[in-house]
Amino acid sequence: MKTFCAMAALAGLVATTSADLITTNLVIRSGTSATLAFPAREAATAEVALLTFQARLESSRIGGSTYAMRLQLNGQPLEPEHVINKPRTLTIRDGRQLGWFATPGWRVPYAPDFTANGKSKSPISSADPELHRWTFDVTRLVRPSGNRLVIAAIPNLPMASPLTLGPVELIFKPSEFVKRVKWEEEEEPVWTGPSLFVPAKAHRVDYRVEERGDRALRVTAGGESFDIESEFRCADPKAFRVKRSVRSLAECVEVTDTIENLTDGDLGLMIHHRVPLAARKVALLHLCGWPKALKEGSQYQAMHPSVFVATEGGGFALLARDDVFRVHCRSALEGGVASLNDERFGLAPRASYTMRWSFFPVPSRDYWDFVNAARRALDVNFTLDGPMGFISTPRASTPALTDAELKTFADNRSLRYVSANIPYSDQPPYRYLHGTGYLEADGWAARTKELLQRLATLRPGLIPVTYFHEFCSTESGSPEKYRDARILHQDGAQANYPYNYPLPLFCPTLDNSYGRAAPGFFDWARQAVGARGIYWDEMDGTSETFTFDGRWDGHTVMMDPKTLKILQKPAMITLLSQEWRIRQAKEILQRGPLIANGQPQTESMARAHFLRFVETGDINHLINAQLYTPVGLGDHLSEKNENDIARQIRAHLRFGCLYYYYGGHIRTTYPQLTSRMYPFTPVELRPGVLMGEERILTARSGTFGWGDRSKHEVHVFDNAGREVPDFKAETTGRDGATLTELHLAKGWVAAIVRK
Repeated sequence: MKTFCAMAALAGLVATTSADLITTNLVIRSGTSATLAFPAREAATAEVALLTFQARLESSRIGGSTYAMRLQLNGQPLEPEHVINKPRTLTIRDGRQLGWFATPGWRVPYAPDFTANGKSKSPISSADPELHRWTFDVTRLVRPSGNRLVIAAIPNLPMASPLTLGPVELIFKPSEFVKRVKWEEEEEPVWTGPSLFVPAKAHRVDYRVEERGDRALRVTAGGESFDIESEFRCADPKAFRVKRSVRSLAECVEVTDTIENLTDGDLGLMIHHRVPLAARKVALLHLCGWPKALKEGSQYQAMHPSVFVATEGGGFALLARDDVFRVHCRSALEGGVASLNDERFGLAPRASYTMRWSFFPVPSRDYWDFVNAARRALDVNFTLDGPMGFISTPRASTPALTDAELKTFADNRSLRYVSANIPYSDQPPYRYLHGTGYLEADGWAARTKELLQRLATLRPGLIPVTYFHEFCSTESGSPEKYRDARILHQDGAQANYPYNYPLPLFCPTLDNSYGRAAPGFFDWARQAVGARGIYWDEMDGTSETFTFDGRWDGHTVMMDPKTLKILQKPAMITLLSQEWRIRQAKEILQRGPLIANGQPQTESMARAHFLRFVETGDINHLINAQLYTPVGLGDHLSEKNENDIARQIRAHLRFGCLYYYYGGHIRTTYPQLTSRMYPFTPVELRPGVLMGEERILTARSGTFGWGDRSKHEVHVFDNAGREVPDFKAETTGRDGATLTELHLAKGWVAAIVRK
C-alpha cells in the first residue's frame, strides 16, 4: 500500500471556485491499493466539495470495460449516491448498456490513454464524453483535520491491467454551478392516453413464398420481397448432396436441408443462408436478440440464434432451429447482407444430418412481433412457477437462523422454491464440493437438511431444492479417477473453471466414468440433503466451449478458411454431453422440480419443458431468455436493498422477463410484485408488459384485458415495491370483453390477475 501527502491551501470560507491538487498521475497494480492523505478546508455556505479524477485500465487499445475500482474516503465508500457526472448505465456504440457501479466497485474502461476512446469508432468504444472522468460530491465527507482516500484496484481476471489515474483534485465550487446527472430509470412515464394491451386470438402472416432453384427462396409480405440465398461450400463440391424441403407455416417459412456425405472420409462444410438487402436502409437490427445501434456486426448465441432486420418497407428474421445449427450459428449483418452461418459443420464418412431453419416475415417491423411468433413456433409457452430464492447454509461455528428469521425471509419473498447453495467442506481447506465432490461431504448436508425442512414447515407449499453443477468435480484425485472424461485444452492440459483454486472440468457422457458416477449426487441430494428437486447450474455449457481430448461430437470441425481442409475435430461440450443431460433431466422431473441456470442451447433440450433462468450481472443477458422461459435472477452485483429489488423487477419487465431472487443477504420487510407474479403461462411478451393466461404484469399505463368476459383483480406496487392497497383501477366492459384501465405513476408496476 502506498501513502501520498498533498498540501492544500486552507482558504477562507467563501463560495468561489478553487482547486487543490491531491496527486498527479497514479498507477495502481491490480490487486493492490493506494492511500492518498491530504488536508482540506471546510466548504463554505452554498459551496460543494468535489473529488474528481480520470481513470482507465492500461491497455494497448480500446478494449471494453470491467468492474475494477473501489473508493473509500475517510472510511466511507464512494458509491452511486456520491457521483454527480455519471448516469446509471454506460452505453457503448453498438447499443449495449452496462452498469457503471456494482457491489465490486466502479466499472473502468480499458484504453491506452484518456483521449483514444473519443477518437475511436470501435463498436466497443463509447460516445460518452465523460467516459474516463469521475466526479463525486464529498461535501459531507471531507474533514479539515485531514483526509484519507483509499483507491483499490480490483483484480480483473483473466487480465491484470494496472489501474491508471490522471490528476486527483479536490474542487470547491458554488452549488448553483454544480450540475448533477440524474439517475433516471427507464420506466414508463405518467400515463398520457389509452394504449390497448389485449393478446391477439389469431396468429397468421399474409405472405407468399417462391422457391427459386434448389437453394434460393423469395418471400413476399406487406408489399416487400426478400430473397434468401443458401450456399454450401466444401473442399470437394462433389463430396456431398443436399436435399431441401420447404413448408409454409402460419407465421414463418420452415426450411429443412438434409446433407449427406458421399465419401469415405470426414467432410467439412461452410454453410451460409443470406438475405441481401440491396439498397434498403436498415432501421433496426437485432443479432441474437441484442439491438445493434451500428446496424452491422456478427454474434454467436445458441440461446437466441437469430437475425432480426427492419427496413423502411418491412421486416424479417432468420432463426436457426436444429441442435447443431444452433450451437454453431453465427448471426450477422455484414456488407449489406443479413445471414445465418455455420462455419464449423462436419460429417463423418457416409453420414447424413438434417439442418432446419426458419424465415419469419415481420411486416410490422416490430422485434417483439418476431419474438412472440418465434415462441409459438418453438412451442415454449408453458406454465412457469415461482418465485425462487437462494439460502446459504451457515457454517458449523455460526449460529443457526431462528424460525422467525426464516419465515420472514421466505414470506416476504413469497417463495415457491428455495435452493441451498453450493455444498462445501467443514474441514480445511474448506473447498466447494462440486459434482462428485459430494462424496467427501461432512456436516454441510445434515445442517442443510435441517434448514430446508424448517423452511418447508414454516412456509407450507415451499419446495426445497439444492445446487448441482455437472461439469466441475472437486473430488480428490478426480482428474485421474475420471481421466476419460476430462475437458482438455488444445495443448492437452486439464481445463479448470476460472476460480481462485482449481475446479477441474469434465464432460459427462452415458459411457464414460464421470457420466456413470455423477448421477449419484441426485440420490444423495434427496436423502442426505432433504431436497425435493434440483437447481442445476450452467446446465448446457460452462466456461469451456470445446474439449480437445480426442472425442468428437460428429459435427464440429475447424477448417482452413481458404482451402476448407479440416484442421481439427474438437467436440463441443454442449453436444457431447447432451444425451447424458437429457436422460438426467427426465429422471429428475419424474420425482420433482428441475430449475436450471442458462437457457437451452439446442432444440432437443428446449423440448424438455422445465424452468430455466439467466443471471443478470449484466441486465442485457435477459435477452437470452426471450425465446424460452423468460425469467432472470436478481442482480447480485448491484442489489443492496428493497428499492434495488423493485428497480430490478421493473428492469426485468422492460426486457419481457419475470424475476427470481438471488442472494439471501438483502433484508426484505414486505412482499413485492413477485407475490402476484406466478404462476405465469406466457401468451404474449412486450417491453414492460407481459401477458399470460393467468395474469398480466405491467410497468406501463394503459388498458388491459384478455378479450373475454373474465373478471380482473388488480394489485399495484409503488416505486419502492410496496403494494398500494387503496389503488383504484377502473374496470369496464367493451364489445363483450372486460378491460382494466391503469394510470400508473412513474416507477409503479401492477399485476392484473384473471379470475
